[in-house]
Amino acid sequence: MVTLLLQYWLYHKTAQQIKQLLIVSVFASLTVLLAYEANIALKQAWGRVRPYELNTTQSDLLRGIKSMDRMGIYHFLRVTQWQRHL
Repeated sequence: MVTLLLQYWLYHKTAQQIKQLLIVSVFASLTVLLAYEANIALKQAWGRVRPYELNTTQSDLLRGIKSMDRMGIYHFLRVTQWQRHL
């Protein structure tokens, strides 16, 4: 359905408009690529290693209730508070 709508929309565009859309799409793609690369570089520079990056066997990836970090507990509490208001 989306493809048909896009085909219909592009069919009514002039060659100049399609050229402009192509230029915009190239610059948008380059912007996304640059943002992605910057994100990866900043994550590596920050140096926060994830548990799954240290363990190649993934045997201790799942955590029990006693090893929950604060963020997990916070999100759990927020969900339970939200459910009480329903």
